Amino acid sequence: MNDVLFAQLRHKPGRMIATMIAIIISTIFVVLTLGFGRAMNVAVVNTLAATMKNADVVATCDSWNIAANRGESERMEMSEADLDQICIDIADEIAQLPEISLASVYETGVVDLKHGDNQVQAQIGSALPSELEYRVLAAGSMPRGANDIALSEVTAEALKVTVGDSVVVPGVRMGTEAPHDDTLTVTGITQSSDLFDASVTPAKAGDWASYWGVGTKILIKANGVSATDAQSAITDAHLIGNADPAALQVHTVDEELETAVEEFKAGSTVLTAVIGIFAAIAVIVAGIVIALTFQVLVVQRTRELAMLRCIGATTRQIKRLVLFEALLLGLIASVIGAIIAVIIAIFALPLLNVTASVDLLAIPVIVGIIVGLLVTLISAWAPSRRATKVAPLEALRPAELTSIRERAGKVRTGLAIVIMVLGLAGLGYGLAQTEVFIAMLSGIVFFVGVLLFVSVICPPLIRGLGRLLGGSAPAEMAVSNLARNPRRTASTVMALVLGIGLVSTVAVGKQSIETGILAEMDHARPIDVSVFASEISAAEREKIAAIDDVTGVWPVRGIAMHNEMSEDEASEFNMMVLAYDPDVNNHIRGQLTAVAPGACLSAEYEPNTHLTFSTPAGGHLECDTIVHRGITEGTVWMHPDDLADLPLADSAVVVQISDDLNPTEFTRLINKIEQVNGEFNVIAQAGDRITYTYVLTNLMYFILALLAASVVIAVVGVSNTLSLSVMERRQESGLLRALGFTRRDMKRMLTWEAILIATSALIIGLALGIFEAWAGARAVGGEMEVAMPLSIPWGWVISIIGGALLAAILASRFPARRAAKATPVQALVTD
Repeated sequence: MNDVLFAQLRHKPGRMIATMIAIIISTIFVVLTLGFGRAMNVAVVNTLAATMKNADVVATCDSWNIAANRGESERMEMSEADLDQICIDIADEIAQLPEISLASVYETGVVDLKHGDNQVQAQIGSALPSELEYRVLAAGSMPRGANDIALSEVTAEALKVTVGDSVVVPGVRMGTEAPHDDTLTVTGITQSSDLFDASVTPAKAGDWASYWGVGTKILIKANGVSATDAQSAITDAHLIGNADPAALQVHTVDEELETAVEEFKAGSTVLTAVIGIFAAIAVIVAGIVIALTFQVLVVQRTRELAMLRCIGATTRQIKRLVLFEALLLGLIASVIGAIIAVIIAIFALPLLNVTASVDLLAIPVIVGIIVGLLVTLISAWAPSRRATKVAPLEALRPAELTSIRERAGKVRTGLAIVIMVLGLAGLGYGLAQTEVFIAMLSGIVFFVGVLLFVSVICPPLIRGLGRLLGGSAPAEMAVSNLARNPRRTASTVMALVLGIGLVSTVAVGKQSIETGILAEMDHARPIDVSVFASEISAAEREKIAAIDDVTGVWPVRGIAMHNEMSEDEASEFNMMVLAYDPDVNNHIRGQLTAVAPGACLSAEYEPNTHLTFSTPAGGHLECDTIVHRGITEGTVWMHPDDLADLPLADSAVVVQISDDLNPTEFTRLINKIEQVNGEFNVIAQAGDRITYTYVLTNLMYFILALLAASVVIAVVGVSNTLSLSVMERRQESGLLRALGFTRRDMKRMLTWEAILIATSALIIGLALGIFEAWAGARAVGGEMEVAMPLSIPWGWVISIIGGALLAAILASRFPARRAAKATPVQALVTD
């Protein structure tokens, strides 16, 4: 039987190409998913190990809990600098121990850095003594002065700075001081080989404590003893008195790395699970294509298998023949896929500062090959059982595929209906009770039920579509060919429905959720950017209007007053009172509530709160509040008649901005507005809207990228179905040529078959995807208490339709060319 197996593979290798492609793609996906997951762990370990490579022990210092020793009243009065000094003092005490040679505070955090129009968000790590310093200088020196900073090569390039230039940390808030910009001089450029983008002195890091929320560690070097002995010496010293022992946790470097990796794994579990789900989807689609291929091959080889039975082959041998063929095919394709994945990893992993190695990729490669083998064998199992049912008499009559009723069966149809009903019931319950998890899980169950029901929907759908094609012979033959092999057609459509359904769910779901969230934000924060000053001149407004991505500027008249209900008694004028102009609603995203005389719009007080303001001239102005969440804090809007006797000025500007900005571009725009006048107080309410849009868009593209493998495999399935169909209908093709079909007619017939398959999948997939997206948006909206109506991104829908049809047509090109080569003589030839 082995000779028969290898003879089959040598005689007709082409019919296995599509199956191999499906296995290769799914194996690549599995290997890369596992490989990059392991690489991320290695990257974290490498980064932290580099940070602590010159230390033996690491202590985590929680100054707030340690300060409990001083009593609650004293602790409450401590400044950020005082709290930071606690950890510095403890580091000094640790350094005095005989077992310790050196201890230094190491603080980390995140700040914004800008230079001119360039701005980045940077991970900051404080500079260390030379014995503990791990960073390697590419130029200059490490920071030693209070206003020094060293940047990584990547950060310096992004900011367009070099040694000697200045960078600014905007809006630093130190203790009770008002926010201000902190200017630092670049003293050095470090190699970009660790987690941190910049470094400053520990003192500067302490100054920024309330600005960035620093994490404080103490790096410790042992003095001629082991790390464990140094750890014990620090613990036994009881440096924090009666404070909670957890306030000073002391670990060896190895223990610290192990803890950090475990924390990272816990945080990355969701991402790993999401990627794993899409890898499983790719494997499932590959399984559909593989099962379909072997089903067709068994039918095509019915007479051959029957002849083997005639010459003495047992049913067990026949089954082994099919399974060994699948095993060999799966092994070859899986190994090829693993090799391609390793090549991709070799070039991609350095982006994570990780080098591809045998230890890193061995397990992903082994698992990928095993998955490829298993999915191939499982998919070939049912066809192999069918092969054992071929009787010797089958050699005397042509093979035919059984009907859809026999194939799908009443059991499968009934199961599909039950699953869909359960899914819909659970979905309804989840939406009604605002149970997001139940709704999402039920949506998945319904999706699976529809996939199983495709075999029932597909035949009448294709017949109906066929009637729309007119009476051309190629079109009628295309419908007839698909109808004669309903199971094969339904399986191909199912694979496409899975891809199209998921893509449309993601696209429509993202649009619906984004529309709901943005509508809520437009109501809550209708003004993109507000600029305040004592007076904003026409020239300054023109400069703001000339900034790129500013689409409109509208002046608002107002005056600074003192709110007598405010707790801020230090400021003489602590409230900006603005004159309400209905035309302002034409320059903002939402609508401000109309204000009648005696009333005022405010976001800071309960409705109908009576406010009294002291005017600059010593008079008083009163109003009753109308709450509007979109009003900037520190401002109220009043009717112009109430302000008629006051010396109003153009003290505010409402700025409209473009819809397609990303967070970095938005930050640059705000910086440019601030550069118009350093005294401007700029309130940027559009930041959250831009961030939400940016995150949702990137998340959508990330998910679509993960779905790409499944879609490609599904398209390969279309080509596979048509190719196998052409092989199976070689005699029929010759007969059609004899009856007058031209080569062009043969190509058109195969093209119509591909279009009918794709169109059927589009109808089912888009309907399913839009329904799932609507349900998902409703579930998320219910949880967030935000209305999220269905919003269809027609651009994406048209792209999905066009992409599916184009892919199907391209997938039919090779089978169509092969069918067109058929000659009338082939109608007389039998295998």
